[in-house]
Amino acid sequence: MAAEWDSGQYLKFEKERTQPAVDLARKIQVKAPKKIVDIGCGPGNSTAVLREQFPDSYLLGVDNSPQMVVSAKEKYPDLDFSICDISQDLCEMDTDFDIVFSNACIQWVPDHPKIIKSLMGLLKKGGVLAIQIPVTFDEPIHQSLAEISTNEKWGVFLS
Repeated sequence: MAAEWDSGQYLKFEKERTQPAVDLARKIQVKAPKKIVDIGCGPGNSTAVLREQFPDSYLLGVDNSPQMVVSAKEKYPDLDFSICDISQDLCEMDTDFDIVFSNACIQWVPDHPKIIKSLMGLLKKGGVLAIQIPVTFDEPIHQSLAEISTNEKWGVFLS
């Protein structure tokens, strides 16, 4: 089942949400890639980053949220977007991408070894897999959960 995402809410902090995609894209050293897929493209902001860096490439943005894909198509009508649940649908995609890009997506998908293998399978020989996963373990919610889980009073309920 697709996640319910609100592109308006997601883009309230568009600059901050987009900067990691900019940083990741700048690390990609591929000359004249022909095909790029943006896995977990959301409302298209990361796909637009890729278009800016690789203006002559074919770009495809995919996301499992129909609302995000609609938003991306509206904002960037010159780019291709489609719905794709990467935990199930990657085998239906092309396998000749020069770049498989994913910014802040695969942390939501279980079975990372399987997903990474499937993402690698989308690349043509010599292609580049560029993935960024947010590190959030130092965020207050994770610190609170760690503290609660080790507390004698509450730890027994969380084991």
